[in-house]
Amino acid sequence: MIPELGDSWLLLAYALILGGVVIQYTRGKLPFHRTVLLVSVSFTWLSYALFQVQHGLVPTGTTLSYALHGVALVLLVVGLYGLYWWWRHRDDDGDDRDSGRVEVAVRRD
Repeated sequence: MIPELGDSWLLLAYALILGGVVIQYTRGKLPFHRTVLLVSVSFTWLSYALFQVQHGLVPTGTTLSYALHGVALVLLVVGLYGLYWWWRHRDDDGDDRDSGRVEVAVRRD
């Protein structure tokens, strides 16, 4: 298992990745379907990191321990549902429907 100090760094790293994905989406650089995939993966990894931090840094049986378990479980369920949603809405060839490419037709008279 990863040492306890590494668990908190993992949590920070996954949170920063999630923040970067959200920033890229709001700037219009990521299509919606790709964003759903990346956010879902980030949620599942954040839940893993929260479970690790909870078992390493927070004493078992405390209110904070139960709260972290609840948040980690919700993140895991939401992340898995997002991955399922992405899988159901992607194209058959594996690409996202919204590829981010914009085709512009120029009319010249």
